[in-house]
Amino acid sequence: MTAATSEKHNAYNVHQQVRSDREIDARALLGCANQLAQAETSQDFAFYTDALKRNQRLWTFFQVALCDPDNPLPPEIKSILLGLSQRVDRISFKAIAEHKPELLAELIDINRRIAAGLSAKPKTEAPALPENTSVMTTA
Repeated sequence: MTAATSEKHNAYNVHQQVRSDREIDARALLGCANQLAQAETSQDFAFYTDALKRNQRLWTFFQVALCDPDNPLPPEIKSILLGLSQRVDRISFKAIAEHKPELLAELIDINRRIAAGLSAKPKTEAPALPENTSVMTTA
């Protein structure tokens, strides 16, 4: 395991053996989605806010990585993902400030869809990044 991969494991709180940086990102997104799903019905406000904060920390990590000049993604993809991260921020702030668990469904959906995309095998027609290249973060 490379030092960068080990650092991601720690930052994302992912401890299982994984094969690629893309898989690390996907598992981190799914872990946050699962915690948000539990928070939707939880009566524990601390758990609810912790789930939102954990998800926001992950997306902040993505924002930093997407702005890194060494990130291999095309500029248009970076722009789309940065716009999506701004949406995540707005929903998260509103969900905490107004305690609206119904807002978590959209965050859960975003995380699960991005994770599914990271887990999918690239089509042969599209120029693919190497298997160990993360879509959201730099290696």
